[in-house]
Amino acid sequence: MVRTQDLKEIILSNAQYIRQIEEIQRRDHILLPDEKTRKVVIFYGVRRSGKTYLLYEVFQKNYQNSLYIDFEDERLGDFTVNDFEKLREAYFDLNPQLVGKEVFFLLDEIQNILSWERFVRRVTEREKIRVYVSGSSSKMTPQELHTSLRGRAWEVEVLPFSFAEYLSSQGMKPFNQSMFYSGSKHELKKWFESYLRWGGVPRSLLFIQ
Repeated sequence: MVRTQDLKEIILSNAQYIRQIEEIQRRDHILLPDEKTRKVVIFYGVRRSGKTYLLYEVFQKNYQNSLYIDFEDERLGDFTVNDFEKLREAYFDLNPQLVGKEVFFLLDEIQNILSWERFVRRVTEREKIRVYVSGSSSKMTPQELHTSLRGRAWEVEVLPFSFAEYLSSQGMKPFNQSMFYSGSKHELKKWFESYLRWGGVPRSLLFIQ
């Protein structure tokens, strides 16, 4: 059984960790709904494609009213759908000034929790909670999405870095055609060979620093 005190400690430690991350690579072609759209935002795609960092980015932009939880955290191994309300209460215990105001619930690797759709649908429709979730399972694709969220979800497929994003992550920006005809073309060729070798998975950048 997950204790409320443990949830509070996890909420606070996650917030401290995310706020100290200095640079998050901006992603191209990630279209999010406007503030008036009350839908669950679902980031899905292969592992290590950058879904977690998209949640981090949302958190950093809204750190004063955001909760982030990673359901691959071993401390949450006993978490079930019945514990979501306990999580909600733990967050508002820590932030009583936010009761009744808009907050963001960012739930990573949500596919690990059976019947998670019931909770996110309820709080999205009935409360001022904007829910963003991520998942790597095939069950997170639009074709396999639970019927309770059909028409109530905004699905965003997160792909590995494009070559332009790859270059941007290495400090080569802006990316424009002049790079092909200037002194930068040799460096561009080097990065393209690296991109072909390692691919666009963000974590692959660790191997080429």
